[in-house]
Amino acid sequence: MKIFIIANSYWNIYNFRYSIIKKLIKEKHQIFVLAPPDKFKPFLMNLNLTTIDITLKNNQNFIFDIISLFKLFYLFVFYKPDYVFTFTIKPNLYASIASIFLKTKVICNISGLGSSFLVKSYKRKLTFFLYKKFLKNSHHVFFQNNHDQKFLGLISILL
Repeated sequence: MKIFIIANSYWNIYNFRYSIIKKLIKEKHQIFVLAPPDKFKPFLMNLNLTTIDITLKNNQNFIFDIISLFKLFYLFVFYKPDYVFTFTIKPNLYASIASIFLKTKVICNISGLGSSFLVKSYKRKLTFFLYKKFLKNSHHVFFQNNHDQKFLGLISILL
């Protein structure tokens, strides 16, 4: 099986997903790790996987976000992954949006809603709206705490 794993940093993937990646590789799955480049990328490159640098800046530049979304579309079309596992807000949203058009099986993981939900602001409202609108297109959504699941009002599996 061809599997994409996407997060906002290789640091995140290395520190929190390394053991599952090793298990998936041992089971002969073809793994692609997508993240913005950082100093943890070489630690993953020692495994039998493919790394793809993508840009997921923590900014509010709409044009930049659209470009990143289209790059993910291209990668989904080019590589045709069987499953896409996402971690962190932008990968969760972008992959869920792409799944509307490409029917890719996206599995989102929400370990926390992030700093955009700490204070009431337009960013919180926008993120809430986007999550409510697009996560329902995901194949599955895992929540790691009850509060986030209840806050978003989504029905899924709680880890």
